[in-house]
Amino acid sequence: MTVRGLHNDESLALLVEWDDPFQNAETSQEVAEPGGETFVNLDTLRETPGVYPDALAVQLPQAVSAGPQKPYFLWGNAGRPVNVWKWQADGQVGEFNAAGYQDGLVPQATSHISTAAAWADGRYRLVITRPLTTDDTNDIQLVPGEFAPIAFQAWEGSNGETGTLMSLSSWYSLFIEKPVPASVYAYSGIALAAAALGEWALVRRARKNKPNKNDES
Repeated sequence: MTVRGLHNDESLALLVEWDDPFQNAETSQEVAEPGGETFVNLDTLRETPGVYPDALAVQLPQAVSAGPQKPYFLWGNAGRPVNVWKWQADGQVGEFNAAGYQDGLVPQATSHISTAAAWADGRYRLVITRPLTTDDTNDIQLVPGEFAPIAFQAWEGSNGETGTLMSLSSWYSLFIEKPVPASVYAYSGIALAAAALGEWALVRRARKNKPNKNDES
């Protein structure tokens, strides 16, 4: 899995790419059987819906701790809840909250995320966008110049993955860089202009003070 991020003054966008050999956008009632063949017919398997749709989730704490403590990496724990942004290949998208895997994911009343996804050649590309700040107390407020823990979870539908049966990561760090003030570019331009002007003046002075061959004779 690879993750790249981009933000402006208002929103954060994450591009998440991960391998999944089969696209499962629907839910089937039973697992596809390979039949009596010695080897699985991949062409047939590609056309067979998985037991569950493929899915991916981005997990962040509901609030960044002042110390090194983080919520449990699988859906948090009591006293350290998490906010989960979950996308499913069947079109379902939403925000969830959790304070421990025993209770599972609890749907949030209002979701602030938007998504766009594509699958090709055994690889998903998913863009998840959310405002840096929201009016929901369950949402982490992303502040430029600060780090925030972030983790990822993926479900492969053709493998019967759902609930806590998944691939998951430990915590990583998301850093929201501060925008560069326009004054920095202005000062840089002034400095370059001043340097160029100073260099021109030195060259002009050197040429002016250069001895004339006629004067030497």
